[in-house]
Amino acid sequence: MKRWLRTNRGFLLFLVCFGFFRTALADWNSVPSGSMRLTILEGDVVLVNRPAYDFKLPLTELYIVKLGEPRLATPACARG
Repeated sequence: MKRWLRTNRGFLLFLVCFGFFRTALADWNSVPSGSMRLTILEGDVVLVNRPAYDFKLPLTELYIVKLGEPRLATPACARG
């Protein structure tokens, strides 16, 4: 087991950093339905800027700093 951890520590570090990034800094979600059809289509991917609202410890509900509240805005869409 120790040998396996030693040989794969770079990959394991990548997974930990990726998990932290996705839970604390940014997240992306695929749009499942056409409820926002005028601005966003089904299958589009939306990037969520998590620090725009608060900083929380990853995988918990403990707030470090609360920065703002969600409000209505125009979504930015990139089409390829």
